[in-house]
Amino acid sequence: MRKLVFLHVSPKLGAIAAACCASALLLSGCTSASAEDEDREVRNSVDVGGVPNSLAKRLNSYAIHTIDGPEIDAHFFSISGASSLSGVMEKDMLTAFKDGGAFHKHRAFDPVLTDPDERWDVMNFIEGPGDDPTFDQLSGADSRAVATEEQDIGTQSASTSQPITVTNSVIAAGGNFVISRLMTSVGGKQKQKAYVTDVDQNVTSPAADLLSENVRGDVGTMTVNDKGMPAIDHDVVGESMLTDLGKRVRSALGRALELPPDSEAYLPDYTCELIPCTALTYDDGPADEKMTKELADHLKDADLRATFYQIGGNVHQHHKESKELLEMGNEVGGHSWSHSKLDTLAAPRIKQEMKKTDAALAKEGVAKTTQLRPPYGAASKTVDRTVDKRIVQWSVDTQDWQTLNTAKTIEAGSKAGPGSIILMHSIHETTVKAAPQLYKNLEAKGLYPVPAGYLFKGLPFETGGEYYCRGYGGPLCSNPEHPMVEKGKSMAKPALERD
Repeated sequence: MRKLVFLHVSPKLGAIAAACCASALLLSGCTSASAEDEDREVRNSVDVGGVPNSLAKRLNSYAIHTIDGPEIDAHFFSISGASSLSGVMEKDMLTAFKDGGAFHKHRAFDPVLTDPDERWDVMNFIEGPGDDPTFDQLSGADSRAVATEEQDIGTQSASTSQPITVTNSVIAAGGNFVISRLMTSVGGKQKQKAYVTDVDQNVTSPAADLLSENVRGDVGTMTVNDKGMPAIDHDVVGESMLTDLGKRVRSALGRALELPPDSEAYLPDYTCELIPCTALTYDDGPADEKMTKELADHLKDADLRATFYQIGGNVHQHHKESKELLEMGNEVGGHSWSHSKLDTLAAPRIKQEMKKTDAALAKEGVAKTTQLRPPYGAASKTVDRTVDKRIVQWSVDTQDWQTLNTAKTIEAGSKAGPGSIILMHSIHETTVKAAPQLYKNLEAKGLYPVPAGYLFKGLPFETGGEYYCRGYGGPLCSNPEHPMVEKGKSMAKPALERD
């Protein structure tokens, strides 16, 4: 007899557990056992409130809440390492935001700060048995219109500035599979989709792929009884209604959940197109071994990573540090060979600065860099055309090299907002000491500190392009309308870095 792994429902989400059909079909095939046996098997197969420990520990909670044009109330989870699931859900969430007018006149969403206290406890994203199939818990959404899978039922059409409500939940999990659903309401018009994720292969598909063609259109609402058995119209689903994938998933759900390790748990599971990120960047390294280790430890303690722009001529003095930072998960870029103002150099000399820096880093085990932080921020059209790297500038200058004051560095860096790139220097002890409190301040605002490369994930991030920030916070920021900023054509200029 198979064990059934069902996930416990939170009060907040209990009432929305039923409308999506696909998951209801996943866990049948155990009808030969008595109800008492099934109930005992369910209890024995879980550890924490009906949730496998391994899944509960890998859930992360996110929230987006706005009150101005339109109102957004979004609460959603991710599973560390299951980027395919986050990617599919992010796409569908952004579609709901666009339908509700949250893009305004832009081609993309401009992420907003949300108080971290708004984030639900991860247990609130877990569904379970015994809940009525209604939409009432979707933050007051009108439950008269419910769409399942790709269907779209309701009398209201999406237009500018309509209230948007979004949440997702886990239906069941076991073996290599997780079944989940996403529910959206835009101006009272509701949709929901279900997904099946193979966490081992990191592949997410519509949960409809679990069902044979002849039953996909027959599904209305799904219920899960108090014995943990799924049903459609109170009838337990038979094996003949499942595809081969459906049968494999159903069988897997009888085993302990097998989550592969997540080697990039320090990165958010959603991109900076949806959530408010800020990039941590450090210039003028490599610093000495002591300071590098201290800063690396601060990043590890905060479960964060940064981008380090290294001066090629200094690499031989501290030859281990760049590779160690890279292996830890940080990004390593170039900061020229001699810290020269590149905009004053001819193209051959610029190429030499790049080549020598790349060679020095390669000798220490760092592959050819893809990012350049020009010293002093001094780029030009010649620099843009000559270098074969992304030119990453900044939008928040901490002036740490000038003040050499930990408190002032914290204060300046804490002014960052969604899409900002923070400029710091890893060679100053005062900057290193500022790191723990700065990281806490940024996260307390609702920001997700990330390396510079991750900030631009999902946008064209091209060689020869200049990047100062992301979003719509200013004319220098990259977005789908202008992914890169060409020197001399922007409406504003960044502050210049100085030694």
